[in-house]
Amino acid sequence: MDTTAYLSLAALRLAAAVLPGYIHPDEFFQSAEIAAGSIANYAYRSTWEFKPDAPCRSIVPVYLMSGVPMGFLRLASAAGVYVLGQPFQPTVYTVLWVERLWAVALSFLVDRAVYNVLRRYNVDPRQPLLLLATSFLSFTFMARGFSNALETVLLSLASWALCRVDTAPVAVGKSCQAPNAGCIARMGRFVLNISPCIVGFVLNSLGCLAADAVYYNRLTALTKLGRLVIQGAPCASLLTALNQAVVLAPLNLLRYNTRPENLAQHGLHPSYLHVLVNFPLLFGPLALVFYTVTLSRLLGFGPRMGAVAVNLHMAVATLGLVTLSAVPHQEPRFLLPMLPSVVIATQGFVTRAGSTFWRLWLAFNALLLIVFGVAHQGGVVPVLNYIQMSTLGHGQCAMVTDGFYRCTRGLQPGVITPSPAVPLTESAPVFTRAVFYRTFMPPPHLLAQPAAAGPESFELVDLAGRSRAEFMAYLEAAGPRDPRGHLSADYWTHHTVYRRHTDADRWDRTLLVYPASTEFTAAEERALRERSFRVFTASPHVNFDDIGTVLKHPFTAASLVVRQLY
Repeated sequence: MDTTAYLSLAALRLAAAVLPGYIHPDEFFQSAEIAAGSIANYAYRSTWEFKPDAPCRSIVPVYLMSGVPMGFLRLASAAGVYVLGQPFQPTVYTVLWVERLWAVALSFLVDRAVYNVLRRYNVDPRQPLLLLATSFLSFTFMARGFSNALETVLLSLASWALCRVDTAPVAVGKSCQAPNAGCIARMGRFVLNISPCIVGFVLNSLGCLAADAVYYNRLTALTKLGRLVIQGAPCASLLTALNQAVVLAPLNLLRYNTRPENLAQHGLHPSYLHVLVNFPLLFGPLALVFYTVTLSRLLGFGPRMGAVAVNLHMAVATLGLVTLSAVPHQEPRFLLPMLPSVVIATQGFVTRAGSTFWRLWLAFNALLLIVFGVAHQGGVVPVLNYIQMSTLGHGQCAMVTDGFYRCTRGLQPGVITPSPAVPLTESAPVFTRAVFYRTFMPPPHLLAQPAAAGPESFELVDLAGRSRAEFMAYLEAAGPRDPRGHLSADYWTHHTVYRRHTDADRWDRTLLVYPASTEFTAAEERALRERSFRVFTASPHVNFDDIGTVLKHPFTAASLVVRQLY
């Protein structure tokens, strides 16, 4: 693979960061959502893993994955105040692309690690790098804020560091003391090599504990612990204080995952799911190659080129697959850290592979790139962008009928900084409530709303897969008020329309967001038409729960609908 081909694929990887596909809520809620709240000071939603009493996630990986992009957005906001006299207001796509571009930048470390490992063992890295660069995983999962993507990067760097360790045999004499000398020399070599690792592990652990103590507000407890140590307090008191002061997020996560009732909330799966379904889903034809190569190695067959690298990474991938298969809760992304090891372990076959394999490989990855990069839950981000664009930057606001207010939209979709927001008045703020039904949880931080909301604010209600009755309750609460006699369809399409709130001096609107594949009864369809107006549609949007309906009606069911209550 020449430089031009790789650079072209690298450019495509950067471009893929703009794709609207939404793979899993954890791509936001285990990284960017948390960092956006603590660094960029955006309104955000914290999940169960970050509960202060028993957090299951350390803040360090969160900041490694999303700290830089959120720090950049915070600096951009401060620069806007300094240069323009007002904060920088990013669009939804600005926030999304900044955080994804950082993830893409980290993914190139995996490429570099694979290249260096193969070169270290005198293996031509061109074909394996082509395999890695054309995998849909590099364009989707590795370009998202998954903790599994960070694990992949760190495991690759560890592999790179390991291959740099000098493993040359120690020369010893042929005397009877040679075995002893060899043992002593090798032990000394082992100690020299392993000591920095131990020191690094201890320092890294202490750094993570300190960062978690600061983030989860345990500094007071740490001070108390230090005071008890100085005073020579009893062991029981010290243990109690230690438990209150130190955050052991990995231990809390282990405790959580060892309880079957907790795992049942996320789904219990058969032990063969990773081997037979998830691994082939991620690696396609390469999964069969890996299984074949592994079996051949176990039976003593296969080429010897790069044997050390192949055996090491084959063992890493196999051990990871077996270990993760023993866990009752299994998701495909859990296998993502196996990516570099699988590529290195199969390099012998890939180097000799013919056109048939490459056609299958490219077709498989192109299909999965469209599915996960574009179609899967692909309407959520565009809908959030519509909500932000139709709320900020109001202009020419005026009363159009009793109880209704309409404003022209001052923003246009895009990644460029929007124009300054022009609120109605401080005495009559506007409020937008968006009710999401049968979609992935919408990440609030993408709206870039300050934690201390101003006169224009949002509320995202996540109904997920709750009953349709709960969704229809929002429609029924609106009442049959119909201003269509006063407001034409043009007002609803090209203006933002608010209704005076009955309990407060403010203007608000309620948006209902749901997949077009949702099946309503005839009465529910009639109620939707009578009490709401379709204001926006995002396509494509594929909900796998309704894949049958989507395949039957691809042009009408593969979209996300936004309706505003009258």
